[in-house]
Amino acid sequence: MYIYIIENKINGMWYVGKRMQSIESSDFHKYYGSGVRITKALKELGKEKFTKKVLEVCNDKNILADREIFWIKKTIQENKNETYNILLERNYIGRESGFKQSSEHIKKRVDALKKSNAYIWSNDRRVKFSEYKKTVPIWNKGKKCKNISLSKTGGNNPMARKVIDKSNNIIYNSLAEVANLYNFKYSTLYQYVSGTRKNKTNFYFL
Repeated sequence: MYIYIIENKINGMWYVGKRMQSIESSDFHKYYGSGVRITKALKELGKEKFTKKVLEVCNDKNILADREIFWIKKTIQENKNETYNILLERNYIGRESGFKQSSEHIKKRVDALKKSNAYIWSNDRRVKFSEYKKTVPIWNKGKKCKNISLSKTGGNNPMARKVIDKSNNIIYNSLAEVANLYNFKYSTLYQYVSGTRKNKTNFYFL
């Protein structure tokens, strides 16, 4: 894991980012950030017009986002050129997938949103939005529910999805009933019947 900086050879603009992969990984010389501005610049000018340098190597993914912010602020103070980084005015805290953010990170993000007035609605705005919602038709009114949790229920629930065995045309009240009768693993059976995996059974939703 590392923090890197990309610099435009033509105008000196820069971008500081973070990467979960190691420096030794095969994508080090291929990956040049995913920010909107830097991505657009790379597409327009080509990678050959930019340089990439490692600023810091991190061994803890929980502090990677903090170190990114540190280097962005440090580069702003030391570099007079413009940056491709965005959301600096909101004290943006980067996030990594695969781990739970600390309570301190969450608090920083919430406080930043509060400062940007993202949570504040005027009374006039509330009234207008309420009136607008009254004019919007309910998109699922009268439609049969296709939610996986409701497909588990059967019998007395009118929203349950029935299942047919096409080998003998027998109809079952729910997918859960089929799973219990034939000792199938429910999650796997749902994938077959719903079409997310190639169906290896004779069962289909009606």
